[in-house]
Amino acid sequence: MNKIVRNLVLAATILAGFAATSYASLITAPEPLPPGVLRG
Repeated sequence: MNKIVRNLVLAATILAGFAATSYASLITAPEPLPPGVLRG
């Protein structure tokens, strides 16, 4: 039971991270980032 719950949480976090990165890339795609942002 705990293994199933752990797998569900792991899959949810992976999907959430992938959705967040793809959503952020969609937002930042039209306007290019200044060089200072990439270097930090």
